[in-house]
Order: sequence, then C-alpha cells, then structure tokens
Amino acid sequence: MNANNLVSVVIPTLNREEDLCETISYFLNEENYRPFELIVIDQSDSHASGTEKFLSSLNDRIIYKKVEYKNLPKARNEGAGLAKGDIIIYVDDDVSPKKGFLTAHVSPYSDPAVWGVAGAVLRSSRERLLGKEEIGTGTYNKLISHAETSFEVNFGYPVSWAAGNNMSFRKSVITRLGGFDENFRGMAICEEAEFCHRVTLNGGIIYYTPCAILVHKMNPTGGVRSFENREYVKSMAGCTNYFSWKLGFSRYARYKSLWQTFRAHVVNRENILRGRFLLFAFCFLLGILESHKYMKRPNSKKL
Repeated sequence: MNANNLVSVVIPTLNREEDLCETISYFLNEENYRPFELIVIDQSDSHASGTEKFLSSLNDRIIYKKVEYKNLPKARNEGAGLAKGDIIIYVDDDVSPKKGFLTAHVSPYSDPAVWGVAGAVLRSSRERLLGKEEIGTGTYNKLISHAETSFEVNFGYPVSWAAGNNMSFRKSVITRLGGFDENFRGMAICEEAEFCHRVTLNGGIIYYTPCAILVHKMNPTGGVRSFENREYVKSMAGCTNYFSWKLGFSRYARYKSLWQTFRAHVVNRENILRGRFLLFAFCFLLGILESHKYMKRPNSKKL
C-alpha cells in the first residue's frame, strides 16, 4: 500500500465526554500521518455543554454524524459507509494512542495478503509490552499456533481476531464481507470476533503489530457500560448464544459457553447477596430467547 493513501479513522461513541474529546484531540493535534480523515458516529442522547462546544468547533475538521440508534456494529458500518479511505481504522472513544499510531496500522498492508491489522492494547501508560523471554516458550508457541491471542506483546504475528478498540481493515474487505453483523445488540460482545472469523474464513490474514499502541482507559461510565445491569446480563446471554450459533458450534459447545457465561455473570456471590439472582437469571433467559429471533432472520446464517 502506498504510504500516502487516504486512511479513515472511525470512532463510534456513546455517552462519553472528556475521554471522547481527548481521543479526538490526539488525532487532530498529535498524529503525524497524512492524509487521513476522522469520522465520529455519535449514539449519545446528549452531551455536557463543554463536549457540545468542543464538537461544534470541529465542523470543518471531522465528519460528525449524530444517530438515533445504540448499536455498535451498525455504527461501525455507518462509519465505513462514510469513509473514503482505503484502510478503515476503528478505535474506541476512551483511548490514548501513541505517536505513529496510523503509520503503524498502515505499514502491514504493504502485503496484499493482509486484510486486517490488530494493534497493541495497554491498560495504563505505566504498562509496557512483553517480550518472548518474558512470556515464556509455552505461551509464545500458543500465540503462534493461534491457540491463544495477546495484544500485549512486543513482536508481530498473525492473529485470529482483533480487539474492537484497536483494529483496522481494508475497506474493500468490509464491503465484500457485508460489514459487521448488526444482530449483535446491546453490549455487542463478540461482534468484532465474528467479523474477524469471516476475514480468516475467506483467506485473509489479520496481523498483530506492536507498533500501533494505545492505552484503553476503561472508563467505568459511558460506552457499553452505559447499559444497566439487567440489560448487560441480557445482552451478554444473547450475544454469546448468537456468536456460538453463527460460528457453527455444536449444541453441546453452545450450551457449555452459555453455562460458563451464566456462572460468571449471574451465579456469583454479589448477585446472590443482593437478592438479584432470580431477576438476572430471568434477564439471561430473555437474552437467549431474543437471540433466537435473530437466528431466524433471512440475512442470518451460520458460517
């Protein structure tokens, strides 16, 4: 890929304030790759006055679209539809990229076999990427064989999926594969993993590069954490069931995955002590039943 190709950065956002402003500011004020365009798909109902003022001041510097829905895969698709770049880079609305971020994403695309790129994700600026000698031979071999995936190592390698907060794809690939599956609702857990599975299933390589680094702030409010506990549990169940079905898991494997999710998010000490176990169990069941509706849609099929 030519180093001067236009790149599109897409930021789906939901109920973020200061973090969103800081993420946008990095790309507008610190990123040195040219040319690129910044696209913000805003699913928020409203913003604080400071955020509104900041966004209004950027009318001629970003592509900003306010939408009525709250659906992460749909926001990704909307951003891809507006994008003019050959490469579309997705980041979350609460991240701090390191300088050289866009160049690091673009570089692997010089290999035509690379359809997607995954970047490194740290939890704080104090963390650093780990080397082969630090993770050990066993873990290294698991990474290389696709038995495990890590976005916290300092060497590049092909991966089976990319984290949704730091990933990119050729626009032609997104178009050819039909975009992200909008049947992943609410938390949209596994939506990026499902799309990545389609990429590799069709012969594309997703390459992890340690040079495209960002810190994911994991703000406890906003984003997918905007969904309150009952909706969280419902969404977790629905997405888990739909993902397992979409990838063609056996019935046993699908039920096992659901049971593990149920144990982690419903049958735990906190829910029992707070007396919300039965409520959350009911929400979990509702999520499974709702996901079955998506499975029956004409555009839904197993991979």
